[in-house]
Amino acid sequence: MNIRQFLDLLKDNGEFEIEKLTLFFENRCSLEDTLFFTSDSRKVKNNSIFVAIKGKRVDGHDYVNQSFQNGALVAIVEDSNAYEGLCIKVDSVVQFLNNLASILYSKYAGYTIAVTGSNGKTTTKEWIKKLLSLFLTKQSIFANRGNMNTEIGLPLCILNEMDERKQLSVIEMGMSKKGDIEYLVDTYKPNYPVILNIGTAHIGNTGSLENTFHEKIKLLKYHSFEEPLCLNCSDSFLKKFLEKNKSKKTILFGYFKDKKVGFTGVYLKQHQHCIQNHEFFTDVKLILTQQKKETEIEARLQGFFHQGQLLNLCAALAVVSSLGYEVSQITNLSAFVRPVKDRFEPVFVGNHLFIKDCYNFSLESLSYALDLLKNLKTKNSFKRTYCVLGSIAEAGSFDSEIYDKVGILLNENQIDVVLLYTKDPGIKGIQRTYKGTILIFDNISLLSKEINHQKQAENKSIFLFKASRSIQLEEVFDHVMDVIN
Repeated sequence: MNIRQFLDLLKDNGEFEIEKLTLFFENRCSLEDTLFFTSDSRKVKNNSIFVAIKGKRVDGHDYVNQSFQNGALVAIVEDSNAYEGLCIKVDSVVQFLNNLASILYSKYAGYTIAVTGSNGKTTTKEWIKKLLSLFLTKQSIFANRGNMNTEIGLPLCILNEMDERKQLSVIEMGMSKKGDIEYLVDTYKPNYPVILNIGTAHIGNTGSLENTFHEKIKLLKYHSFEEPLCLNCSDSFLKKFLEKNKSKKTILFGYFKDKKVGFTGVYLKQHQHCIQNHEFFTDVKLILTQQKKETEIEARLQGFFHQGQLLNLCAALAVVSSLGYEVSQITNLSAFVRPVKDRFEPVFVGNHLFIKDCYNFSLESLSYALDLLKNLKTKNSFKRTYCVLGSIAEAGSFDSEIYDKVGILLNENQIDVVLLYTKDPGIKGIQRTYKGTILIFDNISLLSKEINHQKQAENKSIFLFKASRSIQLEEVFDHVMDVIN
């Protein structure tokens, strides 16, 4: 968005002194210059507008002057204060951001696919975008960057990157509490909803899996039965919903055993993992159904993909196929389906396999990861498996129950040693049920030294690093890599 477009949007969003603002900008730059919106004063760059967000832990108003010192042109604020630069005062910065982004979105977004679910949103969105780029120009497709899927991240991404009319947009909509999905759907109405799964992520905020389901299903608030809808028919909640809400436009994905006759869909039939010369591969066999026709899709994917990620792939292929594109004709699927950063990234150090999976942590994602570890250990003669774990975020009053189940999963998958990083001490709760060896650390350096010691004591082991994003376990992983290398 350039400055002239920003001023035009302001005209439609309140009583702002447009003439004075225009003169202010003209004295500093060109009205055709591109603006950059940010809520992080450290990321301010040329022609930036700093938005002062009041968060639970950090109030952006405390950094307004820092943003000006770093070169911000303007700050958007709620509180009046003696700031060192020009500020635009609004009643709600978040609502103001979404008002601006919503107007831009309605003009430029085009046909919109919206993805939600407890796990796999970012991966699925990225794969849908990459698969569509086989059939459309990259410039004609918009997708919100990374995991910018909230009432703050999504509008910032739209304001910074949706600068021209798109043929198609793929956006993910996240939630951490009740009302989040409905707010986003009210503001950015999608044409094609995709619901991946209903899981324990954020259950502490929703209160139950049933409540999580009712929140996720609000993605369908404006859905027309004349438009497609994509659902996971292997998810227990979505399966029940499907039985009561059948439509010819419903597109399905899931495990092959749950295949529904008469629906377009993509199903995971077989998969296996292999290691060749320290390279990682996942062989998959998928079934594409279109009315009475079934097509087999076989591919060797570079990297390790657990069952949850492979279901995400089925969802992405099902969506693209339902839009009329011949996904069965893609000759090199692996070129477009790559692991997303921090999601199950494997690396060998000598004969030891280290897996970085620090993006999220839920019972479902851990179950998928441990199942893969168990298979790798059996087929590739690894001696021991280690889990380096941090806490699960937003478990709330369910944390005791969830950590008990984590311990049981570790037992069932024969994990030999668990190393706990207790930046948040809640993870200690697995001691109630896990029967193996537990080592506890609140210091990155000591944890790294212990992992290096365990590595030297064994000839061939697997180390999985897993925690919710807020624990920043990726910093531990990077420190470990520095120590052992």
